[in-house]
Amino acid sequence: MDIENGTIAVNATAGDGVDVTSDFVQTGASLTITTAGGSSSRPSDSTDAASTKGIKAGAQLVISDGTDTITSSDDAVHSNDTVQIDGGTLKLSTGDDAIHADNALTTNGGTIDVTASYEGLESNAITLNAATINITSSDDGINASDGSGEADDPGAGSASNSTMVITGGAITVDAGGDGLDSNGAMTISGGTIVVNGPTDSGNGALDTGGTLRISGGTLFAAGSSGMAESPDTDSSQAWLQSELTASAGQSVTISTTDGTQIASYTVAKATGNIVFSSSAISAGSSYLVSVNGGSATTVTANQSTGNTMGGAMGAPGPR
Repeated sequence: MDIENGTIAVNATAGDGVDVTSDFVQTGASLTITTAGGSSSRPSDSTDAASTKGIKAGAQLVISDGTDTITSSDDAVHSNDTVQIDGGTLKLSTGDDAIHADNALTTNGGTIDVTASYEGLESNAITLNAATINITSSDDGINASDGSGEADDPGAGSASNSTMVITGGAITVDAGGDGLDSNGAMTISGGTIVVNGPTDSGNGALDTGGTLRISGGTLFAAGSSGMAESPDTDSSQAWLQSELTASAGQSVTISTTDGTQIASYTVAKATGNIVFSSSAISAGSSYLVSVNGGSATTVTANQSTGNTMGGAMGAPGPR
């Protein structure tokens, strides 16, 4: 199916908004889609339940332009194979995944605003090259998962062949579960990433089943301390991790030891641990981390605090 222009409105009370057995390609147009009354509840796990996705493709799903406003019970954008977002504006609210691809999900541009979801982005291989991405999720914000849902021992090596690669873009995540979660490896080489992760100790702002390496970009990840994870020490860009106590709305400031401010972020919820990485950080150097201008804690770059082992994999939502 090719959609090039026009204005399309779909209200599917008991099924998918758009269901294509092969490829779905959108190069323009304005789509407004509502399924099963919207995003107020997650879809049924029953195999007999009707599919209530916003846009569903059996093969490749590509959006390069246009505006899609989708409110769905099941996945807002779904492919049984691959999803590629090259441009356009997506406004998504869903009871399950905002964007799901069974095999691979790639973003090269556009704007993705997820105001409600169970998980924001999910696929076995996730590559974020560009795009402005804002995600609110009750579980994982961005989840690289092969769909097995099996839990492996923390720190036991790569738990799956799943990958998350971030090379650019502006990404903001507010997650009830893990913020960025890869059941395999995660690599960050660019972009500006802000994660407000979980408040419970069973999840972390960052969570991997394999390696976590950063070589560029700016990362600020705030969340609970119980399963806090930091980048690998052989990452080519330095990072720092600090345990702290911050309430929603308070600012966390990173400075040099002479008081020169490097960065400051306002956390969205109660926070017990932060990870920060940018080109301004040097491995082995000391930095000050303070909350709301209070007493500062001295931390050394590339030294972990707390539990730095990856947590168990999260089970995927219904397909």
